[in-house]
Amino acid sequence: MKKLTAIFLCIGILFIVSAAGAAVPSISTFDSTQVVSITSSADEINDTNFAIFPVEPKDPMKEEIKKMYDFVTAETPLKALAGYFTQEDQDKIAEKIPESLTPDMLDANEITPLAIVNYDVVYEDVYVEFSFATKYEAGKAVVGFLGLMDSQGNIQWVALNATVADGGGVICEFTEEICLQMEKAVEMVLIIFSEQ
Repeated sequence: MKKLTAIFLCIGILFIVSAAGAAVPSISTFDSTQVVSITSSADEINDTNFAIFPVEPKDPMKEEIKKMYDFVTAETPLKALAGYFTQEDQDKIAEKIPESLTPDMLDANEITPLAIVNYDVVYEDVYVEFSFATKYEAGKAVVGFLGLMDSQGNIQWVALNATVADGGGVICEFTEEICLQMEKAVEMVLIIFSEQ
């Protein structure tokens, strides 16, 4: 839970109360999240054209992250972030972790808004290595949980296969189907869940 609190500190002060009393999210991802490498199952990537990368979120995604923060901090001790999601979405996370773990046992160490440009189906599945402020331990379970927001503000959540990379980063697998869905999304956010 300490790591979960640190997320919101690391990505910036989520809520700065203005003189009018309104909460204004402030999120920074560029200095804490980096894309180390992008490869594909087809061994064919035009890295001068295609990219998946962290971005600053727009208001709808800021509001979604605010809701996550409110959920986690509503009680003491802090709630597990996995509980914010529907049972169906939690089941998606559960499918990616060992049977000895449940989603509510996982830390959520990263919340990173993403963008994608110029995906080509010839790349097939894409593997992106991210470097985060958190360094992950080899052998521990990690899951990428990708939220795809449409123009109406609805979010479809997709669990990604993920592994810990040498050096403590995380490699997430974006299948061809998921990449095509990402191109249609208005905004997207990647959450990294990890074994404690």
